[in-house]
Amino acid sequence: MKFLTRFLCAFVLLFSIIAVVVPINSHAQSIKVNKSFKSTAKKGQLLGNKGYVGMSYKELKKSVPGKALTAEAVNVYYAKRGGTMYGFEQYNPHTGSISYKIKSTDDVEYISNTYSGKLTHKQMKKYFGHPVGNRTYGTKNKLYKSGVYYIGFRSYKRGKGYITDIAIGTRDMMDLAAFFNGY
Repeated sequence: MKFLTRFLCAFVLLFSIIAVVVPINSHAQSIKVNKSFKSTAKKGQLLGNKGYVGMSYKELKKSVPGKALTAEAVNVYYAKRGGTMYGFEQYNPHTGSISYKIKSTDDVEYISNTYSGKLTHKQMKKYFGHPVGNRTYGTKNKLYKSGVYYIGFRSYKRGKGYITDIAIGTRDMMDLAAFFNGY
């Protein structure tokens, strides 16, 4: 019994020392949906990002330092500062080919970033109207239309605050993003 008590105390002590609270990214820009956000989204951009949907990979590399990665179903360019991800489709519907490397002529089709703060569907409806509600791979997701682009988001609690992931892109890429990210 004495051994079990010592073991249990050591176990609790060990895990109380190891437990680490992950802080919210203090560099994450705060999110607020307003007229500025709406006008930026119509241009295929997210607030605080240099790149835009439709920008060539060659142009993106010059203006945004980062690294190209292959992710599931998309090629991604991850910015070194700010944590922004720029997505490029792997499948080319015109040729039927798949490319696991981003070519200099490929265009950005998806931009995703994380912001501090909570975003609600009520706020999005105010500036973008009712969600389009694309049928994405058998599930109904809430995507909002902004000009020719689509916006998806999800807010979740992290620590004492909220974090919001927002993505903007072409219809095909946002359908894919909605499926993987649960927008």
